[in-house]
Amino acid sequence: MKSVVYEGYTIKSFPQQHLKSGQWKISLDIFWEAHGVTTVKCFTAETHYATEEDADLNGSTYGQDIIDGKVPGLSVD
Repeated sequence: MKSVVYEGYTIKSFPQQHLKSGQWKISLDIFWEAHGVTTVKCFTAETHYATEEDADLNGSTYGQDIIDGKVPGLSVD
């Protein structure tokens, strides 16, 4: 599991392995604090990767893209 702080948010990536194919997909939580309250949102992506490391690395980037508003239909708002 990888944890990255980006623009005041904490992205925790924990890739999930598909049992039949052995492929890995992105699964992550994004945490942030506002007015003394911690909020968390969970995200996944259906893109598959051959290794856990690739899914973990791409998960952190995917989380940053969500925070930056670059993933249509997904946001931390």
